Amino acid sequence: MLFPTLVIGLSLTATNPWAQMAEQDLKAMRQAILENHPGPVDPLNPSFKQWLDGGYRQALTRARQARSFGGYDFAIRYYAAGFRDGHLRAGAHVAPLRASWPGFILSLRQGRYVVASVDEKDPAQDTLPAVGSELLDCDGRAAQQMLEQDVLPFAAGADIESLRMKLTPILLQDVGNPEVKPPSQCRVKTGTEVRTVTLRYRPIPTEEHEKKLQGAAFGPTPSFGTHTFGKSGVWVSIPTFGPREGSADFEAMRSLVQQAGSWGGAEVLVFDVRGNTGGNSAWGKQLAQGLFGEALVKARYEDDPKARAVYVDWRASADNVRYLGEMTAQLGRQFGKDSHEEKWAGAVAKGLAEARRWGQPLWSEKEDASSTPPSSEPANPVRTRVYLLTDGRCGSACLDFADLMLSLPGVTHVGLPTSADSVYMEVRAMDLPSGTTRIIVPIKVYRNRPRGHNEPYVPARRFDGDIGDTAAVERWLLEQDAARDAAN
Repeated sequence: MLFPTLVIGLSLTATNPWAQMAEQDLKAMRQAILENHPGPVDPLNPSFKQWLDGGYRQALTRARQARSFGGYDFAIRYYAAGFRDGHLRAGAHVAPLRASWPGFILSLRQGRYVVASVDEKDPAQDTLPAVGSELLDCDGRAAQQMLEQDVLPFAAGADIESLRMKLTPILLQDVGNPEVKPPSQCRVKTGTEVRTVTLRYRPIPTEEHEKKLQGAAFGPTPSFGTHTFGKSGVWVSIPTFGPREGSADFEAMRSLVQQAGSWGGAEVLVFDVRGNTGGNSAWGKQLAQGLFGEALVKARYEDDPKARAVYVDWRASADNVRYLGEMTAQLGRQFGKDSHEEKWAGAVAKGLAEARRWGQPLWSEKEDASSTPPSSEPANPVRTRVYLLTDGRCGSACLDFADLMLSLPGVTHVGLPTSADSVYMEVRAMDLPSGTTRIIVPIKVYRNRPRGHNEPYVPARRFDGDIGDTAAVERWLLEQDAARDAAN
């Protein structure tokens, strides 16, 4: 049962409260983007407003047809997804207590849609496709076609491999989208045998279902910490750059920063960022500085000509000014009063306020380019082989960390292709009027960023097994490292 608060502010005598709520929230969502996102006033992206307005009209048509929570939810999702930006998204605070599934879940592996797990409690388990079987088509539609028609239009983010890997497990699942009719029959291939499977949908608790979907995509998110890798290597797990202040993860993150200077003498060093969807990029920079030294990080990452050409335009709205003021106080608590991070946020808040006084929609934040980079690069203090291990969830501040690490000497990218982000960054969370859904809206835009708009990183060495199986990944990476060592 959905919470009664879902219809607060709506007329209880309305013929269709779901449609009324969807229309109300869509209108507020468009207005929030119009007022706070750089896109509507971005002179370098005039096409942004095409979806802001045209997509809104399409989503409004869906909203007015909503007859359930699913109809409401997917109308909002459709509008957010059309921006094709993983930073601009919407998510409901509530969800149905149960979903429906056919007893098995798919994964995308090397371009094939394969069965990742089956319901081991199903008494008719023999009728389900075996783990490892390949899905060919359902009701006459190929698996890829179903993904593109039934799933991608409602998912935020660039249409790249990592997003398809994340979304493939949703195929064949009934998650409440009234526009999608669950298929009834599918053809699967096991070895050389092709057979038809009749799908029997049954309820599954939402929490259990989410765990199965996550496991089929990239596996569970690892925990913070370090452990020995191989004979004398170090494995560093960093599942987020956004630990909640005061939490155990926050203290674990601080501990990793303090330890970073001791890792340079390890035989091999692995930065494992599987599951890391971002947070505050200052953490990643502090890790890199602790390991490689501030001078080398500055020389490679900040003094590079391409890096010096980068600057940021911030959307100067009243709400964004307030947000930067709150961020200044938060960073002061996290990194210390008068820290670089606190001073930076304070300067941005002041710049936005000044732009508003002059009626300017954007404020440019530019680094001081008057300083001259040193003529010679500092020596690299790190003698170990360094690996950056990613899965398809690496986005936002995790991608910033990849930008930084891959600019440094001796770092090799392994695992799976990362996610990607647009040039619109630094997000704010806002609740829509019904209180049912929270939207995430970027408030700044990068200019001249070396990594392109919605461009992922592709690893130098790719792991095509189950990326969530840490033991298997470690065995594979030890083999890769041994081969690399032998070649040198």
